[in-house]
Amino acid sequence: FSATINGVAWGATGTVAVNHSTGGIITISGFGQIGTSTGYSVALAIGATTGPGTVSLNYLNPTTSLLIVGSSTGAGWTTFSNGGTGTMTITTLTSNHIVATFTADAVATSGGATGTIPIRNGKLDVTF
Repeated sequence: FSATINGVAWGATGTVAVNHSTGGIITISGFGQIGTSTGYSVALAIGATTGPGTVSLNYLNPTTSLLIVGSSTGAGWTTFSNGGTGTMTITTLTSNHIVATFTADAVATSGGATGTIPIRNGKLDVTF
């Protein structure tokens, strides 16, 4: 589980949490540091997904899929606020495995966050 956050490489360390509900909702979250001082949590929620395809992470998308970024400073950004955009392309989805790429522009929502934080080159290949 990795991405480029605001132009800097990020990767989840330790456990990546995944929940795949019977209703097709998938949540994925992980935490990793950029440099030695700032940590970021990245969480994705994908609604009504049953197989490979492209999922919108845009504000008010019909499946309520979204991306959330939180920093260890308390700042938070999301695609599910006015102005947030993003897509996820799922190439593999089984009952216990997901492979996907994603990109997003998440808008500031909490903790003194400002502006939009770009998430690029997102990749995940998680067995659960």
